[in-house]
Amino acid sequence: MAKTKRRPRRVPEAIADSDADIKPINHRDVARFLKEHPRTTIPYAEVIVVTPELAHYLLTNNTRNRRLSDQRVAQYQYAMENGMWLYTGESICLSPTLELLNGQHRLTALIQAGVSLSLSLSFNVPSDAFVAMDQHAARNFGDALSIQGENQVCQRSAIVRIIWQYEHSNPRGKADNKIRPDTVELLQYHQTHPTADGLLSEPYLHSLRKLGVPLSDLGLIHYAFERSGSSNEQRDTFFEVMAGEQAAKADHPARCYVQKRLLLKTQRITLRVNDRIAVATRVFNAFQEGRGLKRLHLDNRIITPSFEGFPRGQQYVKSRRKPGA
Repeated sequence: MAKTKRRPRRVPEAIADSDADIKPINHRDVARFLKEHPRTTIPYAEVIVVTPELAHYLLTNNTRNRRLSDQRVAQYQYAMENGMWLYTGESICLSPTLELLNGQHRLTALIQAGVSLSLSLSFNVPSDAFVAMDQHAARNFGDALSIQGENQVCQRSAIVRIIWQYEHSNPRGKADNKIRPDTVELLQYHQTHPTADGLLSEPYLHSLRKLGVPLSDLGLIHYAFERSGSSNEQRDTFFEVMAGEQAAKADHPARCYVQKRLLLKTQRITLRVNDRIAVATRVFNAFQEGRGLKRLHLDNRIITPSFEGFPRGQQYVKSRRKPGA
């Protein structure tokens, strides 16, 4: 039976639309690249300044690869546009015929960002090596914190992520599904938001953990006190009431919050991130306004409130945009 001829992989529409004026074959960078590479018949690697034109040409030889992820491309594009892209030495692999074996997300993001970057390119890589690529364990944010010598990395990671979620999602709690923070962005965010350091050193933390209150929720409320300019005395009073170390009325927001968490724990109900932010926000705002709470409702039909003084999702509008927008 005759073998079916493989059709070339179509260049993504986002590239074709945004770079329709690029003529990669006639561009001098591409011409120089084709003249100089590959140098030998054995595998070798070289650091090359990849321009959008060269990236466009390499993607035209992307004949077999996995489906392109718009979310991953947008994540890389955001890092490239904001100076957070780091050279890691991970190569983009090309076969002896310059067929692209990996790196399609990096090259697509480079084109959409409109930047030139120094990337490592490996030439003469056997085409059969494609099946063994990208099989290694990825380092997450917690791993990066541990490498930097931080302690309680899981707790710190949870706190930073929920604060990032509050600042980068719209009032209905819908974050831009095309964009998610990478490890570099979260590390920078951790350095500029020392909330985790402050919370993890509080004396009442152990009592709150025994009650089953998620540390990430505590971090979000602790962060709200910092942003609102409240005094340390107000903050300590709130958390001491929550921990049961200070007497308060039955409708105190902190007591209402603990009762809600205990009820959810008994019923084995896990709240989504948006619901956890909504509960923490309502409790904090009630405390700031000096009013009591008898019950905490979770109604997804209404807009999730913001902390008093700094609206939710300020970074959602400022620094986030969808690819091609």
